[in-house]
Amino acid sequence: MIDIKKVAVLGGGAVALATSAELISAGFTVNMFELPEFRENIKSLMNEKRIEFSGVIGNGFTDLNLVTTEAEKALYDVGLIILAVPAFGHQAFVEACVPYLQNEQIFLIETAY
Repeated sequence: MIDIKKVAVLGGGAVALATSAELISAGFTVNMFELPEFRENIKSLMNEKRIEFSGVIGNGFTDLNLVTTEAEKALYDVGLIILAVPAFGHQAFVEACVPYLQNEQIFLIETAY
């Protein structure tokens, strides 16, 4: 069953991290997915699953539910998918995710050019 309080954030950069921290702080469960070719960029995050944040929402740490380079695991039973990468990366993420999309999931594109 699709759970709108369970979110997959696609990407491992600054926008993905900030989006994840804010959602977790608001009570959402967040899975983070990065493309396999960028695994090295999120290696420490895959081990710790913890984001340190500071800013408008305060200061502290949030814990990700899952950090993976496997789209199928990240998208399973989530209600909301947020693509948080620059426009030039959209196609690769969409192609990685399409086989695992489920009915009723919301796919939101949050981007900077």
